[in-house]
Amino acid sequence: MSILKNYFTFTNSNSKFKIVKYILVFIQLFVGNVVLGQASTRAIIPGMKCSMELEEGFQLATRFSGFENSALNANILVSHLSSPLERNLLSVESDQMKVRGFHLVSKSEVRLKHGPAMLFKLNHENKDVLFRKFFLIFGDSVKTIFIDAMAPDSNDVLCSQVEKMILSTIYDPNLVEDPFSALDFTMKIDTNIFKVAKNSIKNIIFTNGEGINPAFLSFSVAVQTLKVKRDEKSSFAAAKLKALNGTDSLISSTMDSIKIDGLEGFVMKTSTLGKSKKPSFNYQVFLFGKEDDYYLMIGRSFHSMDTCEKTFETVIKSFKLK
Repeated sequence: MSILKNYFTFTNSNSKFKIVKYILVFIQLFVGNVVLGQASTRAIIPGMKCSMELEEGFQLATRFSGFENSALNANILVSHLSSPLERNLLSVESDQMKVRGFHLVSKSEVRLKHGPAMLFKLNHENKDVLFRKFFLIFGDSVKTIFIDAMAPDSNDVLCSQVEKMILSTIYDPNLVEDPFSALDFTMKIDTNIFKVAKNSIKNIIFTNGEGINPAFLSFSVAVQTLKVKRDEKSSFAAAKLKALNGTDSLISSTMDSIKIDGLEGFVMKTSTLGKSKKPSFNYQVFLFGKEDDYYLMIGRSFHSMDTCEKTFETVIKSFKLK
């Protein structure tokens, strides 16, 4: 007690100066903590090599790659597209967008921390609600990062939050991120062979770069909603598997039952002839999910059916629900 008494009993000016100094330091520390406590939190979008500063009320989305404020009906979707930046910039101002009800309000070049980007502001009406849309687009001649954000136009504060978030975007090409981290399943993909070519809403495409290794072309997996009756499931699965071949001419096809990680489905092996008259060999799988959804996968090779099976059977059988 005497120590405290002596500490606060100062008689000379030097001591008075010291106590004022201590008080000022304390105030600075306190204010600093308050400011830090109010600072935004930077969060990474799984599988996108992008991060943003989160505004109040926003969190990682559960249905797509990005962030959402579900209570106020605002969201930010982030997609990685394996197509040139210029093509995607032109698509925003295309007649097709106008037909779909998107009305361009303004466009401007903005500077993000990692480089330039184009910011488009649009209006779009959905279910009698007018939304303010923001497209933030950047990339290069081989890839595009397309950020699609929206909020009700009537809520200026929320719209400002959304715009502030997307303008805080940092793209880090060296960021090592699990592309399956935002999904309810995972798979073992040899990243020495395959790179992510597209990662968007519940859809991932891997490629080895236009066949640098002649054995492989691509592998993709998508999650979709199942809306059929129980007795129509088999025919529905068969139709989906056949549709994976697109407009290619079918040379041969086999289909068998399969079970992976407790999920039942079908595997179809096909040989097709494309427009270039070059044969491709495909390992295609349809899995029924535990809920009202299903998983659709395809591995494609230009080499041979034997190579296709050996490669993609191992990949697909590594499928595992989280």
